[in-house]
Amino acid sequence: MAPTKSKETDVTKKKPAVKAAAQKVEEMILQFQEGEWDLSAVKEQIVAAYVAEGHRASAIKKLTIYLKPEERKAYYVINEKATGDIDL
Repeated sequence: MAPTKSKETDVTKKKPAVKAAAQKVEEMILQFQEGEWDLSAVKEQIVAAYVAEGHRASAIKKLTIYLKPEERKAYYVINEKATGDIDL
């Protein structure tokens, strides 16, 4: 008699092919009068300013950004405690 294969071993050997996920790209641009700002770059600058103050980027749990293009400033609040601003 030939050995029989269990259904379990057949299932584990057959794995569906995994397609590479399409990478999602998002851009947010703020245009005001003659100026134009990439909002993801603004966020990166804020995180860099926070890190330059001696904090860790991984410590950011909540980031709120207030854009004031008429003042050419972005104000921020991190973790509802740390505040600051950067030039746009």
